[in-house]
Amino acid sequence: MTESRGIVYIATGRKFVAEALLSARSAKKQMPDLPICLFTDLQEMVVAPPAEVDSVQLLTEVSHSCRDKMKPLLDSPYEKTLFLDTDTWLCAPVEDLFRLLDRFDIALAQAPDRYQYPLPELPACFPELNSGVIAFRQNNQVKALLHRWEATFLQMLAQNADSYRDQHSLRDALYRSDVQLFILPQEYNFRTICPNFAGKHCQVKILHGRHADLERVAARLNRTEQARVFLSSPYRIFSQELGTYESLAEATLNSVFQSLPAGLRNWLTKLRHRQNS
Repeated sequence: MTESRGIVYIATGRKFVAEALLSARSAKKQMPDLPICLFTDLQEMVVAPPAEVDSVQLLTEVSHSCRDKMKPLLDSPYEKTLFLDTDTWLCAPVEDLFRLLDRFDIALAQAPDRYQYPLPELPACFPELNSGVIAFRQNNQVKALLHRWEATFLQMLAQNADSYRDQHSLRDALYRSDVQLFILPQEYNFRTICPNFAGKHCQVKILHGRHADLERVAARLNRTEQARVFLSSPYRIFSQELGTYESLAEATLNSVFQSLPAGLRNWLTKLRHRQNS
């Protein structure tokens, strides 16, 4: 018998399993009674499940690619599932996502890049949706969508070896599906790799991105429920209530910072956090 609701993580390899467990720890802090299932290729996790999760299912065939998330979603043990990428952090309870599934089949947020790969046969106003946070219920429409997603992914990959990402195939599959789709506001999949916006009268619920201290970012973002703007590098927030965190000079420095090599940017960002902690 399936449980009514729960969180699913899909992680292959030790690096991503460790990252998933950090995210699961944040989920347990916010919703301690909500079960969590981890799908992984690490046999030892099945033998001795870590404390952060309630169950572990072994993946026997993995490609260490985006494809690894598609089949396990079909095998979710829950009637209502919240799938989370390993680089997420729950800032607040999200029980409302499961209530949403009483009305809709599946819910995702828009991707920051409206689309990375053009699909001329689809309307431009139907953007890519980010696959790192997916709330869905188990029914025939969703199962058909997930099967179509994998088939479309493999078809696109065969046509173009560079199309290894999963969101353009998901975009195509969603457009051609019969699911009742809901577009989540950004607060439920708040990307930290790019500038972002949090609306008035709401908390940021789920952070999505890699950062040395996502808990600290969450605390700063949710110090107010006024409208605020998040600048990804360096991590800064602007709102009328909190005041301006970036001067013109700092904006110029940001521009210079973005032009630096990625390794140097990461080192400088970590150094800044150590100095501010």
